Amino acid sequence: MGVIGVDRRTSSRRRHREILNGLLATIGGSPTVDVEQRARRVAGLCIWLEQREADLERGIAINMNELVRVSNLQARLMRDLGLSARRRRS
Repeated sequence: MGVIGVDRRTSSRRRHREILNGLLATIGGSPTVDVEQRARRVAGLCIWLEQREADLERGIAINMNELVRVSNLQARLMRDLGLSARRRRS
């Protein structure tokens, strides 16, 4: 199942599926609809952030405020899913 009207054969759609599958595998078990929706949003935000980072590397100007807001939203959703990044001990 995916977004209506989105071609599932595109590279970004394949990447979205790859990220989503990884998130769901990490979460484990049988996710609720709410958890799956949040994981889909996180995957979509990952794609968006990857695209903006690629733009930056190509020298294309991006809105840094938007980048920070989306990064923060992604981190918040990941925390909600119990997937927050853990700090490594030095």
